[in-house]
Amino acid sequence: MKEDAEHIKLVTTKLADDGHEIILMMHSYGGICGTESTKGVSKAERQAIERPGGIIYLLYVSSPVPEVGGSILTMIGQNMLNFIKSEGDYLISEPDGCASVNFSDLPHAQSVQYAKEMKVHSATSFAGRLQNAEYLEIPVTYIICKDDVSIPPALQRSVIEMISTQSGREVRTLICNSGHFPNISAPAELASLI
Repeated sequence: MKEDAEHIKLVTTKLADDGHEIILMMHSYGGICGTESTKGVSKAERQAIERPGGIIYLLYVSSPVPEVGGSILTMIGQNMLNFIKSEGDYLISEPDGCASVNFSDLPHAQSVQYAKEMKVHSATSFAGRLQNAEYLEIPVTYIICKDDVSIPPALQRSVIEMISTQSGREVRTLICNSGHFPNISAPAELASLI
């Protein structure tokens, strides 16, 4: 997770150095590494040291974003393991199970086709603990995927509540009529919400 965050930070820092204001959009696991990457790259932090650009907005899409010290694993626990098996440092998805959870709003044949493309994921990345909570300082919008089986709406709403309570600011909340991957099953609706 830290390596993913470092990579994102390299990209956003370069964009900020070029004077760009950035809206960082994060989906699913991307929410934790994206959040972790923001320290020192927010527009407010950069302005304080007379640097241009920076992140002005965080946009989460069906992301299980923990509090500082938490991880994806502490949020989801063993729930994800019903179709994922651990092999060393990797998590391997079983296509039928992955299809029924991650692509639940697509026709079965199409969902299995997409699931077969999801080969492996780093096991240690799910255990990476969040150290930076710039969602407390940077404005946030959260898009709830209302038919998501992977990250259920109740979990998505708990993230919104946590950020709102801890930041003292309202989290703008939008609803997408999709499962976990709206970019596949509801791209026009997702684009309109964005």
